[in-house]
Amino acid sequence: MTNSSEAHQNLAQQALKTLQAVCRGNGAKAASVKVESFKADMLKIPAYSFIELRPQTSEKKEKGKVSKGHIVSGKDDVMRTIDQTMLRTLRDTSARKQIANLLLKRPDQGFGFHNGSVTVDFLTNDFTWHEGCGACAAQGRSACPRCQGLGRETCPQCNGRTMVPCNFCRGSGSVNGQDGRPQPCSKCHGQRQMVCPMCQRTGKTPCRQCGSSGHMACTACGGTGWFSHVVHVTTQAVTHFDMDRGLIPSAVAPLIDKNAANLIQKGHIKVSARTAETKEDVLGLEYVMQFPYGDITFNVRGKPIKGSLFGFKARLLALPDFLDKLLAKGIKCLEEAAGGQGSVADKIHKSSRYRVIAHALLNAAQNSAGKTASDLLQKFPLGLSRRAAEDIAKYSDQAVARVTRKPRYVGLVIGLILVGGLYGFYYLGPGRDMISPYIGNPKLNAFVDLFLVFVGGTMTTLCIRLNAARSLQHALGHLVPPKDRKRLIPKARTSAVWGYAGGLMLYLVMVELTVHLSAANTPVWYQALRDLVSGF
Repeated sequence: MTNSSEAHQNLAQQALKTLQAVCRGNGAKAASVKVESFKADMLKIPAYSFIELRPQTSEKKEKGKVSKGHIVSGKDDVMRTIDQTMLRTLRDTSARKQIANLLLKRPDQGFGFHNGSVTVDFLTNDFTWHEGCGACAAQGRSACPRCQGLGRETCPQCNGRTMVPCNFCRGSGSVNGQDGRPQPCSKCHGQRQMVCPMCQRTGKTPCRQCGSSGHMACTACGGTGWFSHVVHVTTQAVTHFDMDRGLIPSAVAPLIDKNAANLIQKGHIKVSARTAETKEDVLGLEYVMQFPYGDITFNVRGKPIKGSLFGFKARLLALPDFLDKLLAKGIKCLEEAAGGQGSVADKIHKSSRYRVIAHALLNAAQNSAGKTASDLLQKFPLGLSRRAAEDIAKYSDQAVARVTRKPRYVGLVIGLILVGGLYGFYYLGPGRDMISPYIGNPKLNAFVDLFLVFVGGTMTTLCIRLNAARSLQHALGHLVPPKDRKRLIPKARTSAVWGYAGGLMLYLVMVELTVHLSAANTPVWYQALRDLVSGF
């Protein structure tokens, strides 16, 4: 890449526009920013992505003989087959290209994709082997547990005794004759027992559980006599990316490590890739990444600023913290506003002429100083040091707090007056009586009272913010379009704490007054609390 090339000039112009945009509104006019010198080379750096095939297995055991996938003799056979398949794949040119294409079809072509994985669908397989059921010796049936395989069980009526009590004389051996006198039973002849009608004096009956067959279907294998072990195999192509770091500028290597895909997709670097074929048993991709890189020097208000230019989008790297100096006067003015020196509103207005400070002031109205500093560094990544961003955020927060302090406390007083009126209306006026009919359970009154405290604190906070909004809009309104100025409502800050504390004190005073002026409106919970305290 030579100084006279059109591409070289385009890169310099892109970089110039980037720096002009950063300086514009931050203490330097765009016209004061120029390129003093630029020298760059087109770097071509080799990289490599090794692909490791990692088979993953999951096994499930099913009843019966299932024929799914390849039938094998056992798990050792499965593992041996997987190893052979992986080896064949590594040696098969077509398979190697097919796997490599899984990465090449990605938007980033797999470049920089380190320790990532993709599923190789054509290597997905199922293997099955069969195993005889040990519980039934692969017969599918086992001896009936009730009859022990004999097919007959002990008679349930006589319990194997072959005889049962006579059902005519009920086991007494005699019955009353016509004259009312006992006489021997005509059925058992006075023996009190008769032959069991169920087993006919054998003591055994057909087994009710197995239907006299003597065996049942094996519960372990479902009567099949076999189990099937089904192994599902999926293969992941795991990538291991590396590049020749000795050829990569130190400022660029972290960018590639962090987000290589983004650099490719946004056109910062260009990459060509092909399947690695230098070694038969090695699967991977060979890359050549290409990007311009060189030194560039700008002139900003007569002072040189040196940095580096990277990529086809002319990304600027390793620039000094030049914005710190350009913003120095604005930061000093903002610090004075934060300290209350002179007219705070005028100091804010003057310092907000700098775009970075204006952004910080608008952010500080709603967010913490820490969040404002982080937002500044994200929005202005070039030329602004972390320390300067933190100072600007801190002073912006203090300046906004100072310009809204008096109206916030006026809003606090107004809010407490309104809250006092609300509590008086509810407890000393008709408010409680108006709401009580709508509360079915008297115990819910305690929740209504608690909610009233919350409403009071919220009302006070709202009054604080709304009353301070006018001062904030006067100080920062010039930074936003007229239609958006009403949205400039500041934080309540510590005033909100005083608002809730004051509201709670007013609430307790008002509830105490009900004891002396309107006992019927005294909350039950408060009266119980007073009784408890007085008991001590």
